[in-house]
Amino acid sequence: MHDIVQSLSGIRGDTRISLNPDLCRRYGFAYGKILKEESVDIKGAIVVGGDSRPSYGPLVKALVEGISGAGWKKIINVGISPTPAVQFAVRFFKARGGCIVTGSHTEPQFNGLKFLDRDGGMIRKKTFDKLIENLPEIFKFANPKPVWKDQAEKTKEGYINYLVRLIGEENIESVKNAKFKVVFDPNGGAASEYLVLLAKKLGLKHKIINGRLGAFNRVIEPTPGALEKLLAGVDEDKADLGFAFDCDADRVEMVLPSGERYSRENSPFVDGQYVLSLLVDDVLSRDKTAHLKSIVVNDATSTVVHEVAKKHGAKVIEVETGEINVVEEMERQNSPVGGEGSSSGGIFPPSKCRDGFLTMAMILRMAAVRKMSLSDILLTYPKIFTVREKLDCPHDSQLVARLRLHDFFLQNGYRVKTSGGPTGGLKVFFSETSFVWFRASKTEAGKFRVFAESRDAEESKRLLALAIERFNKIVSKGE
Repeated sequence: MHDIVQSLSGIRGDTRISLNPDLCRRYGFAYGKILKEESVDIKGAIVVGGDSRPSYGPLVKALVEGISGAGWKKIINVGISPTPAVQFAVRFFKARGGCIVTGSHTEPQFNGLKFLDRDGGMIRKKTFDKLIENLPEIFKFANPKPVWKDQAEKTKEGYINYLVRLIGEENIESVKNAKFKVVFDPNGGAASEYLVLLAKKLGLKHKIINGRLGAFNRVIEPTPGALEKLLAGVDEDKADLGFAFDCDADRVEMVLPSGERYSRENSPFVDGQYVLSLLVDDVLSRDKTAHLKSIVVNDATSTVVHEVAKKHGAKVIEVETGEINVVEEMERQNSPVGGEGSSSGGIFPPSKCRDGFLTMAMILRMAAVRKMSLSDILLTYPKIFTVREKLDCPHDSQLVARLRLHDFFLQNGYRVKTSGGPTGGLKVFFSETSFVWFRASKTEAGKFRVFAESRDAEESKRLLALAIERFNKIVSKGE
């Protein structure tokens, strides 16, 4: 299990090495056993679904064998579905919990497991820790033949109607009247079939590229370098916008036409920090009590989001990176919107995860109601420059690396902000609007994430180079 990553974000691993059906069966049994211990009875159902990777079939079969082995008889199968739709299904069918087989933004040879509570959100820390502690080596089946109920079509219909209710019928009419022309790139992921249904509800004239389910024609993570074909499609079709999704569609990236002023002055690939800024701006601008509200974001979120919230008088609370951390604090604060700028997506209650579809729809609603192009709206925000890198760092060196980074910058007079204990994020401020952020990845084994942000392109590059140099000295030489 040396390549398996276990965190509150779920389980992640290489299906060619450790994340095999046997291990999924064991995880399923541990999850089912814990839910059984926490439940008055086990008459409820468990929802299962996932993204379109080739390993989905054998892994979900084994997972269900484990869950039923713990005594759960009713399985609601929603098939290949986006993560936000599977979470919705748990609430919609009043299930006891759910499991999502997804590798999210990682490449096709990887996959993962996300375990859900009865509210559709990820299981909380106490339950997750118990799951890992009770992962069995062997076990006896209590019920090797579960009763599967296929609810894929009902989930699609219910989820799309749920989005319509959140957006609002009046707002949908505004979107329809705007007559947007859009190009989608789901890259063969779970968004593929859902996009057609949502586009119809929103009255979008649309085109889909890379739409065949399970056919991955670019890297899974929708980074700018992977979206040149989408940009070409937007330009060729004279479309207003392009949207690209990762494999489980909790994340969406936005592409503007090359000719727009924002594209010329910045980039046609809109940074995820700006996507979250748009959502925060939109929600708060429609809330007369915005000055009393708190917005929750992860600690890898841009200063731009803070400035947008401040404009509306709202407070911003940063928590450790990790969706469930944002969700739990949103629940405590009764936040109207939250998200992770570093992962390009918003969270809108009662949803318990980033939702690429809802993010897209809310942004279209904003442009339609304001009667402004997204380029013009984006140009009202401060300009930031963000550069990123993933660095190699063995798992057993990550705690020491973070501690030494913290001590180095603190001792040299920089303001340092931490989150999440010894494995959490480290944010080093060089000014009020420039910082470097470090964190050991909890979804990719042996990786350390680092990015720099400032209001000047060369300054961001300089800060990233400084951060990488210090990191490498610590990891390779122990300095």
